[in-house]
Amino acid sequence: WVFFGAIITILFIFDSSNETHSEMLCMSCVLTNKQVIGSITGCMLGDGHLRKNNTMKSNARYSITMKYTMKNYLELLQNTVFHSFNPSKLYAYPNLLLPQHSGKSIEQFHFSTKTSPFLTELHNSWYAWNEEKGKFRKIIPVNIKTVFTVESLVHWIIQDAYYDNYGRTKTLIFCTESFTKDECVTLQEVLLMYNLQSTLKVRNTQLNTFRIRLSKTSMTALINLVLDKIPHEFHYKLGINTNLPGPSLNFTIC
Repeated sequence: WVFFGAIITILFIFDSSNETHSEMLCMSCVLTNKQVIGSITGCMLGDGHLRKNNTMKSNARYSITMKYTMKNYLELLQNTVFHSFNPSKLYAYPNLLLPQHSGKSIEQFHFSTKTSPFLTELHNSWYAWNEEKGKFRKIIPVNIKTVFTVESLVHWIIQDAYYDNYGRTKTLIFCTESFTKDECVTLQEVLLMYNLQSTLKVRNTQLNTFRIRLSKTSMTALINLVLDKIPHEFHYKLGINTNLPGPSLNFTIC
């Protein structure tokens, strides 16, 4: 999928559908906003998913589920990155309004967007059909180095990384075990674009899965890249303990 070439194609699809002119203009803004595309990329590297209905011909929607402590962050995604995709309200699980869940505590929240031709294009880039399992598998897009931005890094860290404070490690670990070894190597090359050195850490020998361990010597460079963009409540993922208020993620979406 070639990014700028896809803009014309997708806008043509919108023009051929029942979308209003204002919706087309709004989507055009999203498609040409590298910051937003980068943020979506980070969300896809993290906990986000693109889903189609049972038919292969249907358009895709974005969805994400996270633990209850991430409620404010999910609301942030709704109001910024995915604002133009008409996100649903946040749904809690378990639903405490149902009698069978009475007395339980909320464990996680979820939202999804409406379907969109643009999200279908992204689905084509981020998923490959697995014949053996009869379902799609998330992959790393061939154009990842083009669409990856600092915003991608921020959301990737928030959603799918943790600070390993054990012993002398004291560095960031990306949970990439859902990707192949070759895909993890590609992500290492992406990090190198920002002068971030890393190594592969075996997660499961039998399954041949890996996590990406940021080199300890690259932590300062990472902090300099993302500290002014990452909300203060996630500074702990960088090994920083502070009670000082930090900035909110702020994206301009028309």
